[in-house]
Amino acid sequence: MGAAPHFEPPLEPGGAGGSSAAVTGLRARRRGTHDGRSPRTPAPPTVCFGAAGEGDCAAARFADRSLRLVLEVIDGRRPAGQLRSVVEPTVLAAVETLARTAAAERRLGSAVLVTVKISEITAYGAEVFAGYDRGPRRFAIAARLVLRRGRWRVGALRMR
Repeated sequence: MGAAPHFEPPLEPGGAGGSSAAVTGLRARRRGTHDGRSPRTPAPPTVCFGAAGEGDCAAARFADRSLRLVLEVIDGRRPAGQLRSVVEPTVLAAVETLARTAAAERRLGSAVLVTVKISEITAYGAEVFAGYDRGPRRFAIAARLVLRRGRWRVGALRMR
């Protein structure tokens, strides 16, 4: 019998379907010579891809720090007011509600952030995918980061 046919597109532009090159992570798109921005407009900060802590990336560090804060507020280890500088008001209201109503989950133990991955959506927004352990169980977090006035903020949050 012959080799199995390749149904997937090549991993690299111009590469063969059977290429031995491995994809190690997402990469930022290159900007063209004219990307539509005025030369006077400062470039937004670079958004990292992959697990938080890989490289020096402000968005990844912010995601890690802010999600740890959110988990500490939900566990009752921090007051909700400490989140005001890192989350939008709607997210703060949701976290306060979770902190009041999550007594059953807290019986499993303290929440421990385990993984954080971040992916660029636009130059001023990113999605965060995270996992946390609470006792023997693993839970998930999805969040949207937005860049406003040069600072990252959590604009949306979903926890399971």
